[in-house]
Amino acid sequence: MSSLIRLNDALDLGARGVRWTGRRVCNVSEPCRVVHAHTEEMVLRIRLGLSVALACASAMVFVPSGAGAEGSSSAESASVSDAYEGVEFDVSSITADSPDASVTFSVPESVSATVTLAAEGAIDVDDTSTPIALSNGIGTTVVDMSAPLGSASVTATVVAVDANGATSRFADTIWLDTYDGETIVSTVGAQDVELQIIERQAAAGELSAAEASDAATAALSRTDADVVVSKSANLTCGGICVEGTLLWTDSAGGTHPIRQATVQIRERNVAESTDSLITEVTSDDAGTFSAEVSNPDPDEFDGPNRDVFVRVLADGPTFSIVRQSGPGPVYEGQFIDSPLSEEVSNGSIVTTDMTTNQTDPNNTAFSLQNALVIAGEYVLTMQDDPFDSIEVVFPNPESGSYFDTERLFVDALDRWDWDVMLHEYGHYVASELGTEDNPGGTHDSRDHLADTEGRNKDEGIRVAWGEGWPTYFAVSLLQEMNTAELGIPNVGDDHYQDTEDQEVDDDLEAGGKLGEDNEFTVMSILWDLFDTQEDDVDNITLGAKTIWTTLDDGDPKTLSAAYGLFTTAGSEFANDVNCVFSQHNVAPRIAGGVIAPMTSSASSPTISWTPGNGGINGTNDSFVVEYRTTTGELLFASDETEALRYRAPNAEWDAILADHDTAVVTVIGTETQAPETGPYRSCARTFTVDESAPGPVATSLAPKRFVDTRESGDTLDGEFEADGKRTAGSQYEVEFGGRGDVPADAQAVVANVTAIQPEGVGYVTAHACLDPAPLASSLNYTAGVNLGNEVIIGLDDDGHGCLFTSAAAHLTVDVVGFVAADSTYVPVDPARILESRIGDAFVTVDGLSEGIGRTSAGSNTTLQVAGRADVPEHVAAVIVNVTAVRTADTGYVTVHPCLDEIPNSASLNYVAGVNRGNDLIAPVDADGNICLFTSSGVDLTVDVVGAVLAGSTYQPVDPGRFLDTRESGETVDGDQAGDGKLAAGDQVTLSIAGRGDVPSGVSSVVVNVTAVQPEGVGFVTVHPCEDERPLAASLNYAAGVNGGNEIVALLDADGDLCLYASTATHLTVDVSGYLDGST
Repeated sequence: MSSLIRLNDALDLGARGVRWTGRRVCNVSEPCRVVHAHTEEMVLRIRLGLSVALACASAMVFVPSGAGAEGSSSAESASVSDAYEGVEFDVSSITADSPDASVTFSVPESVSATVTLAAEGAIDVDDTSTPIALSNGIGTTVVDMSAPLGSASVTATVVAVDANGATSRFADTIWLDTYDGETIVSTVGAQDVELQIIERQAAAGELSAAEASDAATAALSRTDADVVVSKSANLTCGGICVEGTLLWTDSAGGTHPIRQATVQIRERNVAESTDSLITEVTSDDAGTFSAEVSNPDPDEFDGPNRDVFVRVLADGPTFSIVRQSGPGPVYEGQFIDSPLSEEVSNGSIVTTDMTTNQTDPNNTAFSLQNALVIAGEYVLTMQDDPFDSIEVVFPNPESGSYFDTERLFVDALDRWDWDVMLHEYGHYVASELGTEDNPGGTHDSRDHLADTEGRNKDEGIRVAWGEGWPTYFAVSLLQEMNTAELGIPNVGDDHYQDTEDQEVDDDLEAGGKLGEDNEFTVMSILWDLFDTQEDDVDNITLGAKTIWTTLDDGDPKTLSAAYGLFTTAGSEFANDVNCVFSQHNVAPRIAGGVIAPMTSSASSPTISWTPGNGGINGTNDSFVVEYRTTTGELLFASDETEALRYRAPNAEWDAILADHDTAVVTVIGTETQAPETGPYRSCARTFTVDESAPGPVATSLAPKRFVDTRESGDTLDGEFEADGKRTAGSQYEVEFGGRGDVPADAQAVVANVTAIQPEGVGYVTAHACLDPAPLASSLNYTAGVNLGNEVIIGLDDDGHGCLFTSAAAHLTVDVVGFVAADSTYVPVDPARILESRIGDAFVTVDGLSEGIGRTSAGSNTTLQVAGRADVPEHVAAVIVNVTAVRTADTGYVTVHPCLDEIPNSASLNYVAGVNRGNDLIAPVDADGNICLFTSSGVDLTVDVVGAVLAGSTYQPVDPGRFLDTRESGETVDGDQAGDGKLAAGDQVTLSIAGRGDVPSGVSSVVVNVTAVQPEGVGFVTVHPCEDERPLAASLNYAAGVNGGNEIVALLDADGDLCLYASTATHLTVDVSGYLDGST
């Protein structure tokens, strides 16, 4: 707030007519009080977070962008500035004898705050950084400072940290001086303190009315940084010639021309302390001006010569910068004056070069003047006519920067922040274009604005658009006008920055992903539609004028309305726009790359996606999947669904491929909560027939239960449920092909097989209904312990697979994928290729690698696999079941492609006395070998069930740990390590794509999930972060027994997977490969 002064109602301040509306009185016996035209008592406020309009402002106020550097804050917890009701720096108690003040503020309970004080000039403060104890969200601290001994300032800096660790900084300054025992305080600047002292000097009779007027005028027009005035005779100048160069000074001390400003040549009547306008001109783009005036008839003036000076107004063709000078409110222009040139005669040249200082508001106003001149020039590149001229109040006598529908108000501490200035000017432009219906209020660029207390979805999306568009306007304007070449700090880049009263640095290129009710997301989408930089799926450059014209013609008031103006279903142009909206998480985003080669016999692909949007109004929640030609012809569309996955019926898919070699798939998402928004179309995924393209190794599916023999068993279709416990030595034939999303001609299914309530030590062999059942184990179990393993089950020509159980047990089978007919997976009849035990009964399929003896602790066993048991010579990987038998100690096996350094990962965990096995996709080395490291002595068996050909879509990577919740946990990049044991019913989201050796864009990975130190019998469900967790188990475990399982896991569209634990346990996840281009 301003501390404005009134010299005296009758005090004549000359031709300028300046009036002040209030006064601050501080003396030894009486505390400071503020008398103001609008509020009788007002305290100096330091706004922590977003400024709001105070007493003098209109009810409709737009406040500046929210807190903090780029980052995201949880929609469930308070962010740094979304709920601040204000911070008060209370100076009402300041006197010469008792100079202390206090800072009081209210914040959300989840935010912590620290206040730091710093002083300049003749004053001392305790500058210790003080953490503030909060009580019911209210914090108070005492400002310990001395009485000023002269001109001084105190800056309070508040650092706030929200529950997510996001930090924001806010600051404000007060200026002080002393006069005759009084402490003078201002929130506007040192110039205001000087005016208050002039008031007191006039009241005490130390200055006459004329002297006070002159002193006030000098203070208000001062430009003491650099003024050079010289007079010289010149015969070519018939009258008085006045010329010069005008420069303004930026925050770093650089100087720049004052362009297109009004330059007045004025005459001073010294005797009467008045001045009058002689003529005025406009400065050019170099900041130079020139004018010629004639001396008047000497009979009409005291003498033949004139006393002249130069006044430069902070204005331009479409604006004028003013300061508040009276109640009502009353405003007058900001300006700087040159010193007086006396007794100037005809034939004289008065050269007046002026350079502004970096301190006084009438000087720093020319930073804003330069920005607005450029803004006016930019507008004329967008349309033929300029906008009407607008008044810009600087410095704002209240708090913050905003547009009140009549004027712009710019805070004193935004003097160097062109982004903030032009954001507020953008509100004015939007009101002129009719593209804004902004209800106003506090806003935070990192938050869902529909979540703000007192708002609903309708208001939130209007505020997000109403704030996001002006920020885009400001930053794109400065880049479009090549302002980076001016060398002004923080001007012309792709960031929105606020530097003094708060620290905001929003990188528009980095982008926001919180949805349509988030202003950072809005500004980032508009930026990507505008800019020339391509990233991720952003391949479009519409340019500033196309965006301007489109919005001007369509007058959107929300992002949803703007989206409809840029898109036409099926066109290439529309898809480029769709991709930007997908990239920024407003439209759905389909998992996998934008191009997916396939063979003509490929099965219908599973389309999975993230929904887009978010916040209190929720994500997009209704979807339709469209299949089109490249020209936009609709081939097939799904029914509406709330699911995040869809697979077209094979008959529809086959019909598409029969007539077309390309299918363009788009997911259309709508957010149905009133008011309904969207529909938003995803970035398309194009499936193109390429007979040379390898088919996917496996097609990942969301887990579904296909078998449950228990009496309470429940399967996806009611088949193969409640069939009773499998007896010892029995074989159970199960239909897989044609059920669920498994095609009838699938070669195999990827499934998790679990033995439940087993009655003894035993094993399960999963196979393609061979006769006899092969000598191999897919799952080993012990009495009373539920255990599972993910396996690839080969299918016979009827799409059936068989499960042999050596000891009685119930069985469940959860299918998580299938191997299509055109897959590069090569199934082989299960066969044993390693048997370390010694004896006639312990043999391998070909007599190799049998009877080699128990491994020792820390040993590494090399096993040849290529060329054995029908495995081709040239393979990328093999699918094997590794089993630890006759275990004497707790330990683990790491299977790797014979690397020099053993990876930090476990392929199989075992405990003493329990046989444990795991199915693995094991990459081979150049010689077709794999190696098995054992941490403790153990016997091993290895059974091969299939191979993956070289050049396939399966990409092995060196095994690496991506999750380890133990306190001592280490991962490939240090992320998601040491986060603590999962409690019963907890779920952790694990980032996979883009970490380690796994690229972005993959849709499935091969992972080994291990339960460590489990506290009870339980299971882990691994799934692609679905809202509704599937009825499936990926890993079963028992109390105190570490156990693991390797699985092929489908990722969501963000490249994440989720792990649910039914009882408390630590988890580790090791990645050994990914499926590139799998569907």
